[in-house]
Amino acid sequence: MSPKKSAQSGNKNKKSVSPKAPKRPSGENAPNCPVVAVGASSGGLNPLMDILASLPQDTGMAYVLIQHLDPAHESRLAEILSAKSKMPVSEIQDHTPVQPDRVYVIPPDKDLYFEKSRLILKPRDRQDAARKPIDIFFKSLAENNENLSIGVILSGVGTDGTEGLKAIKEKNGFSFAQDEASAKFSGMPHSAIAENCVDFVLSPQEIARELVRISRDSHNLQEFLDEQTLKEPDNMNIQKRILYRIYKTTGVDFNNYKSSMISRRFRRRMILNKVSALDEYEKFIAEHPEEVYNLYRDFLIQVTNFFRDPSVFEVLKKEIFPEMVKNKPRGNPIRVWVPGCSTGEEAYSLAIALLEFMEENQKNFPLQIFGTDILEESIEKARSGRFLHSIGEYVSRGRLLRFFQEDKTGYQIKKQVREVCIFARQDLLKRPAGPAQGPPLFQPGPDKLPQCAHLPGHLPAGPGDEAVPLRPESRGLPAAGRLREYQKEF
Repeated sequence: MSPKKSAQSGNKNKKSVSPKAPKRPSGENAPNCPVVAVGASSGGLNPLMDILASLPQDTGMAYVLIQHLDPAHESRLAEILSAKSKMPVSEIQDHTPVQPDRVYVIPPDKDLYFEKSRLILKPRDRQDAARKPIDIFFKSLAENNENLSIGVILSGVGTDGTEGLKAIKEKNGFSFAQDEASAKFSGMPHSAIAENCVDFVLSPQEIARELVRISRDSHNLQEFLDEQTLKEPDNMNIQKRILYRIYKTTGVDFNNYKSSMISRRFRRRMILNKVSALDEYEKFIAEHPEEVYNLYRDFLIQVTNFFRDPSVFEVLKKEIFPEMVKNKPRGNPIRVWVPGCSTGEEAYSLAIALLEFMEENQKNFPLQIFGTDILEESIEKARSGRFLHSIGEYVSRGRLLRFFQEDKTGYQIKKQVREVCIFARQDLLKRPAGPAQGPPLFQPGPDKLPQCAHLPGHLPAGPGDEAVPLRPESRGLPAAGRLREYQKEF
């Protein structure tokens, strides 16, 4: 999905509405309010001031500013921004309760987290050269405020904020990046845009206008698009027609997906396109065929990282891999299937882990890692084996040096890993993930591992049982425990 280039794009026939947002409860015991997290670094002060100067005092949202600051000096950022803002601006104290229509500024030499509607300060890890304070807060906000999270990346060098925006988008929040024309340093915005995790690419003033609109529209749609309302006959028929249009365009049937996931994605796309009713959204789709694919991609929001769950890789190396090679004839390949592989990080992680295991245990078997995913563009990126510098947050320096080639734009997986990984498109709900339906050459046996434990949680209750053959009593286990159960099933 291409990010919107202008806050004026969208449904041109919509009536103009006053930018005032409805009043929300305030105070310490108020429910979570929408939180706009703004990340900035070099060249970020002026766009911060422009955004605050353009915002009214009553959007109903809270604003948390994460600026890269010199840890050795006191900050006057809150004082400087107060002169531009119509809302109160304050430097954050530990356990500050978040309230709407206020601006909170991170202090120097601290990492910031969002927990139970409070801002939590923790000591900065000075030993961590790759520390990314914007990502730290964005991820914490996404985890705890979910679809009430909005992330904004302004001018700065590097990649801080990209992983955080991915997390916000996964939770149905909204994401912004400053356009390169107005950004003094475009590294941080460009990184996020390149990872396809940005909804809007705008100037600071346009970002402010769009935030006001999103506040208004999201409040109006909050109750309208709940699960109960979508089950009303008229809305059910509209929903089925939209899902059928997606099926005709992409070949993917979402009718059995969880209704809560469907409603959240509809709401997000409607807000993005300035549409306030489901029947209007159906008309919008008919007039803008590209929106079918945009909605399809939103249904398939994929977030993955290298070595995503360290506990799983511990189980693999200590328990699963030894069993796979036990009594295995020399020359027989080890085969691993990673369904729902997204952009390839987990498939490459398994390849690296197996290469390390064989070296450590003086084993030498051919490897075949099969990665499949429903989204063709994800498969294309996986095949390319190219990743941003931000993977250094998840991949150790030793592994980066051994298995990756670094250049100015990021990292390239080396040949020894790329050549054992094969990627292909596959719809698990059409071709379930069982031994007989797996990739070519994948047949059941003790030396074959289906790495299914990370599949998305919105798979439907019916087809999902076919797609992920896991015993019911195992579904509540941690990822490592589920992995053991998958091995038993196959």
